[in-house]
Amino acid sequence: MTLIINKAGPLTTLQDLGRSGYLRYGVNQSGVMDTVAARLCWGLLEQTPGETPLIEVPLGGLQIQLACTASVAVVSTGFSVLHNGEPHGASVRLTLQAGDRLDIKAGASGQFAYLGLHADWAIAPVLGAFATHLRSGVGPSGALKAGDRFAITPRATLPERTKLPALDHGENTLRAVAGPQQDFFDEAAVAQFYDQAWTLDAASDRMASALRGDPLNHLKGFDILSDGIAFGAVQVPGSGQPFVLMADRGTTGGYPKIATVISSDLPRIAQARPGTVMRFNACTLEHANAARHAQTESMKAWLSATDTVDTQTLMSHNLISGVTDGT
Repeated sequence: MTLIINKAGPLTTLQDLGRSGYLRYGVNQSGVMDTVAARLCWGLLEQTPGETPLIEVPLGGLQIQLACTASVAVVSTGFSVLHNGEPHGASVRLTLQAGDRLDIKAGASGQFAYLGLHADWAIAPVLGAFATHLRSGVGPSGALKAGDRFAITPRATLPERTKLPALDHGENTLRAVAGPQQDFFDEAAVAQFYDQAWTLDAASDRMASALRGDPLNHLKGFDILSDGIAFGAVQVPGSGQPFVLMADRGTTGGYPKIATVISSDLPRIAQARPGTVMRFNACTLEHANAARHAQTESMKAWLSATDTVDTQTLMSHNLISGVTDGT
């Protein structure tokens, strides 16, 4: 019983929630870029997050074929999904028969789609995770390519869900708490960071989202003793142009961090395409915790929605927001 990769765009990888507990040894966390879409994909498969690997599909797309019968789930914010050429919505749960083809292609929005199987994979985790970090070569496989095959053992098939609600990550505003080196910037620079519109640059990747705008001036220089970097940390190097550190970030860094994007809003920038205009909104830890709770409840609502759900009603829950302002 085999999963066959017929086509795979560049940087298509196996991922989970990342490799925890190894940063102090210089091992990157990696893991999925969009934790909301990934958790919903596991939820559709009735699995706990990280129970099986997911295939993270970038804009280059993916085509798979199964040599067995198995249920699969795809979750995205705007990709196209085709089962033997028949189009479906951007998110779907299907049963593939032996020989069936599933295509996932870039659509109107989003940077990543997630594909999961209701099956056990015959691959061993590396340092406790299925996450792939291509730069270091850590993970159960490299970038997926045409001809790759994976042995799987399907579980009992699940009912199909072909009319799932749209996945909406909300507006392009990123709530952020003060960074550990915010004092490396004067009040004018901090105000500029939050007041200014920033454009997502094409140089962005799984390591960092590069933002472009009027440069920020440093008050105490732009070098610090290297320290740990959180997912969402906003570094400002000598250029004054900020970077939001993402899943494949380094374990430490030597530039001051003006802010940290709250975890609930990271999927917004993970799924944003180059040219997207982003803004930051100052947020307290209390608001960040409330937003995380609201997001969890919204994901439950999305997963429990019937296939005849009123999508406008569901989207009012907004899978990222829940707290609109940190002021």
